[in-house]
Formats: sequence, structure tokens, C-alpha cells
Amino acid sequence: MGRSNGTCRDRLQPFGYTYDEETGIFYFCAAKACRSLSLNLYADGKLSEVFEFPGEDRIGDVFCMGLLLPLWGPVYSYTYSADGKEFGDPYGTSVAGRKKWGDRKHAGSPMQTILLETGRKEEEAAE
Repeated sequence: MGRSNGTCRDRLQPFGYTYDEETGIFYFCAAKACRSLSLNLYADGKLSEVFEFPGEDRIGDVFCMGLLLPLWGPVYSYTYSADGKEFGDPYGTSVAGRKKWGDRKHAGSPMQTILLETGRKEEEAAE
């Protein structure tokens, strides 16, 4: 698991995340007026790693980064942190982080966007 060799300047990226099947790279693209932006990566709902978006892939308030993540094993999800304040991806299409939808005691915590390609089981490799 780690940063990819490819940069986001190599190709146009939509906001949110995209998965490139040819390279196995997950690309993340976010727009936020801030000094620094981080990606908080969760494995099976628990914070696993924090990746700072690199300055060389920032254009104005648009941040991009590519990560190599395993498809087998845990289900990965993510949030962002801008200048230390965590928030969910407004472009996320599949979210986690709530045991019960509408539970008010979690109203202030950000939703995690699920990386749908991850969490595969070994049995699926044989198919």
C-alpha cells in the first residue's frame, strides 16, 4: 500500500475517487480552499493511515493523488482532512460510518466513502 508513481497531472480526474483497472491505482481528487489536505484511509472502519496530498499535484484549490491499495482483504473507506478538520467526500456515492441511519448522536461525524473495489475474498480470486 502506498503512493503511486503516476501523478494526477498525467490525466484528467473527476472529483471523488476513481479506480484505474489497468494500473491498479486509486485516484483521489478534491477541491477545498485550505493550506493542506489529507486523505484519512480506513480499513474495515478503523483509521489505518493518513496520506498528505502532494503539492506538485495541486492546482489552485484542487488536490489530486494516486494510491496503490490491495483489493483483497479489508474494505477500505476514506474521509478528508483540511487544515486538520475532517469531512466526508461530497462526491462519494457509497458511504459508511453509521450503524443506524439518522442517528443524531453521530450527526457531527463525517461519513466515510467506501472504495467499492476493495474487500475481496480469496475465494473470488479463483473465479
